[in-house]
Amino acid sequence: MMPLLMMSLVRTPWIACITALNLLYSPAIQAHAAVRSSIALRVGCSARTPERASWLLRDSTTPARTDTTVAPPIIGFVLPNFGFTDLDGQHHDIAEYRGKYVLIDVWGTWCHTCRAELEGLKKTYATYHPRGFEIVGLSFEEVFVKVKPEDQAAFDQARKTGAWTVLRTLPWPQTSTLVPNPRASEAVPDLLKRLDAHGYPYKILLDPRGRVIELRQDLLYGPELAATLDLVMTQD
Repeated sequence: MMPLLMMSLVRTPWIACITALNLLYSPAIQAHAAVRSSIALRVGCSARTPERASWLLRDSTTPARTDTTVAPPIIGFVLPNFGFTDLDGQHHDIAEYRGKYVLIDVWGTWCHTCRAELEGLKKTYATYHPRGFEIVGLSFEEVFVKVKPEDQAAFDQARKTGAWTVLRTLPWPQTSTLVPNPRASEAVPDLLKRLDAHGYPYKILLDPRGRVIELRQDLLYGPELAATLDLVMTQD
């Protein structure tokens, strides 16, 4: 009997993971087994993704982190508040979007992969924004390209004009390195460094309480983003 059980668990590792969690943790967390199982099917549960497993152990009573500075995002914890200046010069705090699912989107108009998903991202936004979904874009436009010294000024101006043209088509809150920012601590390069953004695009999904609920990029890009939103929104 036991060998058969073990073989079954090996064949379905996510079941083994959830079973172990139910055996080791309190009845209060066991009550969320259905939700955890659904998410485990989606995001996986393995030693290679400990942050994902740690989030599966959290329930709605998990206290928020009390940090007041921006810090690398951790699954299951509230992302510390940070501010930014949008394209029209208006100041915002990420905390003002509490009550919504928020996708922080780090990208650049020069990034082919980023621009390739823009039309699809606009459609996803149009579909889910009425249901409580928001995007906050952080675009890094400081790209260094070798051109002849006498052509540098014209090149920079053409690049900035092209970038602004793209940025102005976006229906969600957006900041950029092209935006003059009176608050040095909120300059886009500094935010990207403290958010531990690595590569472009780089995305972080927050729940309505401001907690980080997804960092795995393949679940936040293209059509997978819509599937991820369907999953998390149906758990509410």
